[in-house]
Amino acid sequence: METATPNTIQTEDRLLLFRRIWTINLSSKRWKRIRRELVSLEAMPQSANIAPRSIARLYNKRWLCAGVSLSPITLKLLAKLLGAFVASPHFLRICRRFGVEREDGLKKLGVAVCVPLMAFWTNRQFPRLHRALFRGELKRNFILFRAVPLRNFFNYAPLFVLYRLTTVLTFSISAKWALSLITGKNLRQCPGLPFPLTRMMAHWTVQAPYYLSFEEALFYGRVRGLGGSDQLHDRLRSCFDQFYLFNDHFKAELLPFLARHEKNLDLRELPVLLGYLHHRYFENRQNDAFLLASYSLPRLQREMGEWYTTVESDPNYQPQFQGKFWRRAAHAEFESQVGKKRYHIVELTSYDDLCKEGKRLRHCVATYVEDCMEGWCSIWSLRLDAGQEEEKSLVTIEVDTEGNIKQALGKHNSNPKPEHMYIIRKWATQEKLKFKTY
Repeated sequence: METATPNTIQTEDRLLLFRRIWTINLSSKRWKRIRRELVSLEAMPQSANIAPRSIARLYNKRWLCAGVSLSPITLKLLAKLLGAFVASPHFLRICRRFGVEREDGLKKLGVAVCVPLMAFWTNRQFPRLHRALFRGELKRNFILFRAVPLRNFFNYAPLFVLYRLTTVLTFSISAKWALSLITGKNLRQCPGLPFPLTRMMAHWTVQAPYYLSFEEALFYGRVRGLGGSDQLHDRLRSCFDQFYLFNDHFKAELLPFLARHEKNLDLRELPVLLGYLHHRYFENRQNDAFLLASYSLPRLQREMGEWYTTVESDPNYQPQFQGKFWRRAAHAEFESQVGKKRYHIVELTSYDDLCKEGKRLRHCVATYVEDCMEGWCSIWSLRLDAGQEEEKSLVTIEVDTEGNIKQALGKHNSNPKPEHMYIIRKWATQEKLKFKTY
């Protein structure tokens, strides 16, 4: 007859303690299978380089199933899983791909990145424990990768897939795209792509920066595949957040044009150029035919300069609207003091107001006069009281009838500065406005 050793008794007690994690009643058969996996986990090497702060951040209900209690025992089990994952060769492989040392991997990649990767690893190593422990957002679409070895997954998944694994696996379409890349299939033949990919676009998509989403990686591949640079992609990415009407049909014309003329284009002036194209495609009341492919860059810049000059020099270039006013929106104006600076957000309620605003900030807000008169939107101006007779205009804001802030643009249609967005967000909170693109 075997005699139980003290170590065996301690291990058994610890495993029984883990059973208290589940508030639901686990059947004996199910617990027996989970217990078998817990024994294997106890025997695995554990990393000693996990900071207590990182373990504390695992104490978060959003990672766990509804039937799992938030207790120190749960935290201890999660820490064991994380420690075993960090000590595994798979985590070392991930760190090498991101260019960090294993000792600093958890700290530099962050818990939000490492926990989904750990959950994916747990799904293979301890499938029954994984099923009972983690909630749906960390398990969704894992089944698509059941035939992919862990080594291949961590070796061949693009960095942006590893960095945003939860987001990628949340949607079956992006999970299928990721599966194609990992298994060496042709991304160009995947269903549901937002636009057709050339061979170069598919190549550059795989090389996309790690911090992009899958859709953003496809756009990166599109720009680079057309011959554009990283700088052009970064500038376009920030600009397209402002011009929400730029649909894919327009981008199919714009991107080849910009890539072709990038060497002669000052990217700092790109918001100005896009502001003019926005007017020609979406705001021009005459609806003239405009084919960007038929333009050279000098001709486009010349016409753009003439249009901006007209808007600035002749604020009443649409005389039929001169002296027109419209009803105020339901939202209140706003005032805020930040240090010694005094800010106001005021509504523009006349055509003359729009013209003055457009002249100050050199953009085409005056073309919104009909939308304002029809009640389709309201236009607001963030201004700074500089101690002069007139306040200084900083940002022009468009709010639609549903209470969405659709645009907030500074001089030359540039992005607002962070301190200006801080004021706008305070106003949005007060008036219960939502941001559509910011």
